[in-house]
Amino acid sequence: MKTNHLLLEAEKALIPIFSGIDTQVKQNLKKVLTAFRDNRLGVQHFASVTGYGHDDLGRETLDQVFAQIMQAEAAAVRVQFVSGTHAIACALYGVLRPGDEMLAVAGRPYDTLEEVIGLRGDNQGSLKDFQIDYRQLDLTAKGTIDWQGLNTAVTSKTRLVLINVPVVTPGDRVYRLRIFRELWRWLNSKTPIQFVLWIIATVNL
Repeated sequence: MKTNHLLLEAEKALIPIFSGIDTQVKQNLKKVLTAFRDNRLGVQHFASVTGYGHDDLGRETLDQVFAQIMQAEAAAVRVQFVSGTHAIACALYGVLRPGDEMLAVAGRPYDTLEEVIGLRGDNQGSLKDFQIDYRQLDLTAKGTIDWQGLNTAVTSKTRLVLINVPVVTPGDRVYRLRIFRELWRWLNSKTPIQFVLWIIATVNL
């Protein structure tokens, strides 16, 4: 009886958590199904293609679906991206050129990006090997953006700002989004900045 009682108490305690998860699932499902309907996703989008990638209706529609779900301007959904680091590296190599500078404003990026940037290893095709400079601005002791340091950190060479933020809880997610909006407004007032790459390492959506 004692065991059954403990189980019932545990179930009662977990009901709000499970209910929150169910609510989030329903909201996300509605978002996905709405994107499917708005982009008129159908069986024709899953037909085989030539392989050349020209006028690939299925791929183009899938990109539009993901962009709508993520509320982004555009998306590139490819099985050739083997990892998150691979996708980020493609974005960095795509926009940075020799002589440019990348500024990380939320501290050091996670370890798998170190070899891409050139913080570890030599002569392996990193950004550093292509004469692309890297600087970073550490977070304050309270874990927030160093706004004072940011005023002098951005220079005419700064072409891309990297924001690497971990999200562990829903509360963190809301806080990080608010900080990102403030940072985005600040960066928009600085003319040299052309690209902002925001990396979210998320555990709990």
